[in-house]
Amino acid sequence: MFTMDIPERERELMRDIERFNNQVDTLTMNTLIHLPKSIDYLASLLTVVAFCGEDKNAVTESKAQTAYPIKDLVQVFKKSDRCWPIKNAIVLFFYHIYLDTEKEMKEDIEFLNDLFIGMVEDVAFISTHHKTVYQLYSHKGIMDSKSAQDEYFFEGLIVCLSDIL
Repeated sequence: MFTMDIPERERELMRDIERFNNQVDTLTMNTLIHLPKSIDYLASLLTVVAFCGEDKNAVTESKAQTAYPIKDLVQVFKKSDRCWPIKNAIVLFFYHIYLDTEKEMKEDIEFLNDLFIGMVEDVAFISTHHKTVYQLYSHKGIMDSKSAQDEYFFEGLIVCLSDIL
């Protein structure tokens, strides 16, 4: 079976995120967008692993941190712009795997700072820009962008930022 090497998968994911962002920029009300499979898959995977790391599960947290370094998560987060499903998954993952853990995070402070700034910028964006509502089709079915944005805001950002602050 042919499998792509990891750098190729990362490039494909970044291209899909860029295409998604370009689609969102040119949308009109109630347009249907299909969430690219690579983004949908990564968002689902990060969410599942995040919930596996709930309640300070040190072994799972350690393995997940090795598999998904904070540097890579921040890179995808910054590139994701208004792709709320992937941002929500990254924030949940960050919270359960990096933040709410048994051990303290002393390394990667620069990346943590970048992620924190990105979250604060998203709070500012969400509170001032909520005009365009488009339909988002993923493995969960069709949901409007406002619902995805609210899920990210209330279930991801608020929980994570309240723990940081």
